[in-house]
Amino acid sequence: DGDTPLRIGRFIDGQVIDKLVFNSGVISVAHAELWSDNGKINIKDTKSSNGTFVNHIRLSPAGSESIPHQLKDGDIVQLGVDHQDGKQKIHKYVKFTIEMGRESQAATNDFNSSSHPSSSSDLTAYFDTSASAHSTSNYDEEENKRGEDMQDEDKLRPRGD
Repeated sequence: DGDTPLRIGRFIDGQVIDKLVFNSGVISVAHAELWSDNGKINIKDTKSSNGTFVNHIRLSPAGSESIPHQLKDGDIVQLGVDHQDGKQKIHKYVKFTIEMGRESQAATNDFNSSSHPSSSSDLTAYFDTSASAHSTSNYDEEENKRGEDMQDEDKLRPRGD
């Protein structure tokens, strides 16, 4: 049998954290599980409301547990779908890419080291662990772009006078 699953879900204040959590309203409290079995990585949706997707394909209907799905190098996993709460808050999905069987990079690429003033190959001083623990993508950049797009759409929409 496989390893103990890594449970994935939504962050709740005051909860003991024994799983990978995200602070997003489209992630269910118990959303999905990841585990390895005989060297293969698997994922399944655990009855989430807004879905678990692999390469844009939903694993199961809302509220239904999916069968295990084997992940491969390059697969894109998405948890939930964007949802706008009226005109107030936009709840964002979480998306990440699976990388397996790749050699780790021993040194910094020239374009990375030349873009940073220190040109140091030791990047540990530049990681903000609190931020990196909460961010798996260019989430803020995408959110800002979506906000700009929505403002542009509002400007183009005809107004009733």
